[in-house]
Amino acid sequence: MNIEAPSGLYSTVLLLGTAHGTFLAFLLLNADSNKHIALRLLSLLTAAFTADLLVNYLVASGLALYFPWITFLESLAEFLYGPLLYIYVMALTSESKWKLSGRKWLHFLPTLIGAVLLIALYAQDETLVVEMIYGGDNLADSLGNMWLARQFIEYVPNLLIGTYLALGFLQLNKHSQRIRQQFSLIENINLDWLRYLLAGISALWGLHIVSLIYGGHGPVERSLNIVIVFLVYALGYKGLKQPIIFSQAEPESESTAAQQHAIRETNPSEPITKYEKSALDSELSNALLIELKELMKSSQPFLNPKLTLSELAEQMGVSSNYLSQVINQKAQQNFFDFVNSYRVEAAKSALEDSNQTNLNILSIAMESGFNSKSAFYSAFKHHTHLTPTQFRQKMQS
Repeated sequence: MNIEAPSGLYSTVLLLGTAHGTFLAFLLLNADSNKHIALRLLSLLTAAFTADLLVNYLVASGLALYFPWITFLESLAEFLYGPLLYIYVMALTSESKWKLSGRKWLHFLPTLIGAVLLIALYAQDETLVVEMIYGGDNLADSLGNMWLARQFIEYVPNLLIGTYLALGFLQLNKHSQRIRQQFSLIENINLDWLRYLLAGISALWGLHIVSLIYGGHGPVERSLNIVIVFLVYALGYKGLKQPIIFSQAEPESESTAAQQHAIRETNPSEPITKYEKSALDSELSNALLIELKELMKSSQPFLNPKLTLSELAEQMGVSSNYLSQVINQKAQQNFFDFVNSYRVEAAKSALEDSNQTNLNILSIAMESGFNSKSAFYSAFKHHTHLTPTQFRQKMQS
């Protein structure tokens, strides 16, 4: 058996990553109890990454020779990556209090099967186990029937990670549509950081697949292990700072859930049949739209950067569901774009006003109801196809 000696720096990075990951997992587990289960799930995911780093340190340092069973943790962690990452996204984006119950436990069925196979595999002769850890590419004859178990343990976790990454992206896309139906300020709740993180994990996953094709060892695999250290840092700290997006109330009754279904799932690009059972007819919808536009002009509620659908509905004295239906069907917009269109119009008026040329772009953005320059530029470009600076120059020319 040939064991390539790792650099001291590499082992040190893995050891520091393990220590930091352990601290971070503990911190997440004991975070503010008012926060929902997402932090607990993130703690478990961080612990899984940390276990992987620990085993890689033991293998790199040669210490795994003395207790090869510890590498069981790495294989088990690999089964957990995909499910834990996905249900973390689910819990973080849930509108009601999310619980790991019922059929949700089925996500961990492959992990259970993998654990049983791992126990059977590691019950083999210790020399054979060490050979599997440090090489073991041609062990079919030695493993006998357990060779198939090793293939399951080797390839199924990678399949799970790829599948759950895809599901995670789909869930984030649904979340992006949902918050635009209910909020006019989405910068802290759009979870762009998590989308970028999933993209990074996807890249690591792809490189890992490539490294497996070429033996699973060497500089590529070591580089991936080092990147995992920084991944643990980013995932843990960003998750710890992420504010609760929805109220996370207790699950609704069936009747309440049915009434709120349109708000949660509405997408302006979907067929109007979403509202076919609504008691709001076309005539009343038109009347509400007129009333809504009058309110937006007279009271200018859009100047509140944190305006939500429920707050605007309360000002009008109608249900959020009806207001959402009017905006989607009659204005042909989601709530986010509808409100920001008024903010952009207010900003355009200020940019056109020759008496306000002394105001900078940020001041105009804030006075128009935006809470940041980036949000202002994004909305302004979306509605006018020009940047605020380009628009001002065009008006002055």
